[in-house]
Amino acid sequence: QRPHVQFTNLSSETPVTNLTDSDNERALLGCLLTDARILDDIPTLTLDDFGKVEHGRLFDVIRRKHDAGDFVDLSTITSAIRSKADHFGGLGYVLAMPGMAPSSYAAAAYASIVADLSARRRAIGTLERMKLALGDTTTPRIEATADLANLDAAISGTNAEEHMTLGDAADLVLAEADKTYREGRD
Repeated sequence: QRPHVQFTNLSSETPVTNLTDSDNERALLGCLLTDARILDDIPTLTLDDFGKVEHGRLFDVIRRKHDAGDFVDLSTITSAIRSKADHFGGLGYVLAMPGMAPSSYAAAAYASIVADLSARRRAIGTLERMKLALGDTTTPRIEATADLANLDAAISGTNAEEHMTLGDAADLVLAEADKTYREGRD
């Protein structure tokens, strides 16, 4: 059975669903501030995978210091960001993060949630661009579907039971574009 995807809200100001979990992101960062060696055991993430910009920036600082072989803990990170703490939500915000991590054993689960939500945001962004391009009859169809490869990559990052094939996604996008085109002609 094909997963339900609602395109009608994609161009509105209101997100379709909340695809950011700030509490989960803080829990992951709290784990990393306690023991950055966890980075070796979690999926590869980038600063762009975080729904909250400040969290992505902090993750990037932790990742870079860890990758450089520097010792990473709450003290070294707060020292590194002290002069620009407002870019990370404030010093107090960062200092409270280790307390936001219920269990460092769950860090891989927290990271998987961050990665999954990021893949969903990328897929929706790609679908939105495709919907707009397909609705513009001056754009050649081949050009309007050029993002299909990106869509396939983004969708494959979701859970298996919610996996949508590339063909299903294209069918949904084309059906919505055709509907939009027909409504515009009436």
